[in-house]
Amino acid sequence: SFYQHCRAVLDQLDGVVENSLCPGELRGRLRIVSPPSFTRRILSPALPDFLRKHPDLRVELRVTTANLEFLQNGVDVAIRMMLDHMSSNEAVRIGTAPSVLCASPDYLATCGVPQQPEDLAAHRCLGGISSPYGETWRFKVNGEVIDQPIKSRFLSDTGDVLRDACIGGLGIAGFYRFHVEDDLRAGRLVAVLEAFQADVSSVYIVRPSARYVSPSVQAFTAFVRDLWTERTGTARARPGRSAP
Repeated sequence: SFYQHCRAVLDQLDGVVENSLCPGELRGRLRIVSPPSFTRRILSPALPDFLRKHPDLRVELRVTTANLEFLQNGVDVAIRMMLDHMSSNEAVRIGTAPSVLCASPDYLATCGVPQQPEDLAAHRCLGGISSPYGETWRFKVNGEVIDQPIKSRFLSDTGDVLRDACIGGLGIAGFYRFHVEDDLRAGRLVAVLEAFQADVSSVYIVRPSARYVSPSVQAFTAFVRDLWTERTGTARARPGRSAP
């Protein structure tokens, strides 16, 4: 533990020195953690622009939903859709990330379209492993938030696998809207129970709580904020410290 802390401090010191010697130019190493769906649909297509803008910056990207310890794993900044176990760090809210339940047209033609959350008891559902919504889904009914039990026919810890299963007609699944917006637009998937949607998640940039924030982390935070604003058309969110 002592070694990991010292290594993190020395890495940060290297970044301070390099950026002080070359103000305005980002140098050193930036280690990022990002969840799979956000990486695939939002971050990955835009990363080449960020790297071209900062040619002397070395970027390491880990794609995972695991809550990695910043010091132990040498992480500089993380993108998160939820803030579980991250309260000791600084979270900058980038914007909202609405969710949507959907199914393929073939599935709905065969099994029917649910009209109320309780109708899901008669439907095949697709759930996320280690997700807080693996066995129950949350809805708002008559102004009250309820947890509706579901029967998961298939579960996975990867959003793209669940998307393929949903498009393939295996059942109803929940996704961040940005993950399936192209499928909804093309008719490969159809939204259901939209009037009862309760959860509106957010995108956060999480970084270690410290008085000093490196220029590379500041630049990446601004990059993701602008990217999300451009993708969703939402107003820019102000940086600030958030609690889970």
